[in-house]
Amino acid sequence: MSAKSANFQFLHVHDELLVRYGAQAERYFSDDPNTALIKLRQFAEVLAKNAAALSGVYTRTEASFVDVLGSLWDRGILTPQVSQLFHGIRKAGNAAAHEHDGTRRAALHQLKMARLLGVWFHKTFHEPDYKPGPFIPPPDPQAQEDGLQEALEAARAELVRLQAEAEQARLTAEEEAQRRAEAEAKAAEAYGDLEAALELVEESEARLAEDRVAMEARLVDVQADAVRAPLEDTENTVRRAQTFGADLDLNEADTRKLIDEQLRDAGWEADSELLRHAKGVRPVKGRNMAIAEWPTETGPADCALFIGLKPVAIVEAKRQSTDVPARIHQAKRYSRGFGIDGDLVDPGGPWEDFRVPFLFATNGRPFLRQLINASGIWFLDARLPTNHPRALKGWYSPDGLEKLLAQDIRAADERLAAESSDYRSGPRFWDHWPSFCG
Repeated sequence: MSAKSANFQFLHVHDELLVRYGAQAERYFSDDPNTALIKLRQFAEVLAKNAAALSGVYTRTEASFVDVLGSLWDRGILTPQVSQLFHGIRKAGNAAAHEHDGTRRAALHQLKMARLLGVWFHKTFHEPDYKPGPFIPPPDPQAQEDGLQEALEAARAELVRLQAEAEQARLTAEEEAQRRAEAEAKAAEAYGDLEAALELVEESEARLAEDRVAMEARLVDVQADAVRAPLEDTENTVRRAQTFGADLDLNEADTRKLIDEQLRDAGWEADSELLRHAKGVRPVKGRNMAIAEWPTETGPADCALFIGLKPVAIVEAKRQSTDVPARIHQAKRYSRGFGIDGDLVDPGGPWEDFRVPFLFATNGRPFLRQLINASGIWFLDARLPTNHPRALKGWYSPDGLEKLLAQDIRAADERLAAESSDYRSGPRFWDHWPSFCG
């Protein structure tokens, strides 16, 4: 009996394992998010292996997930954004397997990212004009966790909005409530009875080892066909992969989650849903925190970075379609309006009228030189008016910003200006030029 999935069913034309792993992740989301994340990692690995075979770069069946992603990257199949999603699911699955680190919020986010990857794969290798429709969020779990209800409500609101856009409809409040109820009913129907679905998953688990062996044998044949394909076909595949990989439609909330992941990788405590000023979160001695929606005199900053009690940076984080450098101006406004009061420690300013020294703007996209204004992390050291924004490939760590802050550029310039210029009155090279010429 084949598995049924609310969000991954379209992948059955490629590999039933993809649907099975996707269905298991959907079903385990509520009762065991840790296992859901492990299943999503398995889903992503099978997806990557299929993509590698279809691209002619699946040379070793024993290749690790990271090796397969590396081969796809070298072949030009993965864009930076697609690679980021693959590695995000891989790392979340590894943490779930080895550190038992998994929440329903994380599982919900990675479910959405896995579906984005599935759509990218399907459009690249099978149906370029495929219209996937919106992500169908899981039914409410019985046990709630902080921030989960908000994330589910946002996913349902997105579902209603996209359905309305598809019909070019403008909804009244009453119509939106009706649409929301209809969407929730359809989601419950799509996911089916949870207990029965879990029984199906457990039944299917015994077949997985056999299915994986069959998959590996099939991929060897697919790889052989891809190697024999005309060069033009291969080049067309790369072009499609790049085109669809550059057009991933992430909303504001998903973009913020990706930025949270990047900040955590750099050593910051970051969770834009939980670590928010409005929820009472404040800086703490000995912790390096990214606190969302920090209030200033000119409005709330998307995020403020604190080393202990010291505010060191403002971050403007916008959705992926936004051009990035212009957002530095918004960060400037929040730096000017930042209040250094209460228990906060002054970072050493003000610098002109800036109270927080370092400014960042990003849309979550990995750095890509040919799309430099629409990718990467833009950074400005606001301590000197002669500094200009520049693109970074990654985030500063807390230690990196601490060291940069310790570099007192203004004092160094003042020392240089006050330094004696007597050394300039001594003999100069050109004073002796005639003697060199004889």
